[in-house]
Amino acid sequence: MRHGIDEQSWLAWLDGTLDAQARSALEAHLGICADCGWQSRQLERWRELLETEAGRLRAALCGGEEEWERMAWRSLHRLREAAARQGLGRWTVLEALSILRLLMEPICGQGTVRAVVERALERSRAAGPALTWGDWGRFVGHLSDAAASVCGSAVGRLVALAGLCLAEEAVA
Repeated sequence: MRHGIDEQSWLAWLDGTLDAQARSALEAHLGICADCGWQSRQLERWRELLETEAGRLRAALCGGEEEWERMAWRSLHRLREAAARQGLGRWTVLEALSILRLLMEPICGQGTVRAVVERALERSRAAGPALTWGDWGRFVGHLSDAAASVCGSAVGRLVALAGLCLAEEAVA
């Protein structure tokens, strides 16, 4: 959590689902807080890259489970390369969470993904209200289990593999 803004609020702001009052408060804060303003610009740049990759994933959905997994790995590596070209550093926990959400949405749908992410976040935060890299493995395990039960075992495996890859890329 940064300045009272939790992951869910950032994600809801990013995908346009934050209620009007909370959106207004967050955007007023962005106008006066350089750190959060920088965070919002980073998230918007990541969202643009992620939307491109999500389109590629949607196009590949006609393939089988193995193709989904290959697409996820290729997408994550293309994201890393594109981010490096744009001068973005290693992704943060919030950005990695956004990447996982966007990888799942073409398969499971936005509402389902929001619900399973919220549940996994609730079950995974050990040290406080913010998800950390220390919580990441536990979070990915909870998210993978929830995704498998709701969206199918292939999606659960995709989440597990992508989560590991995201963690490796973040600390590499």
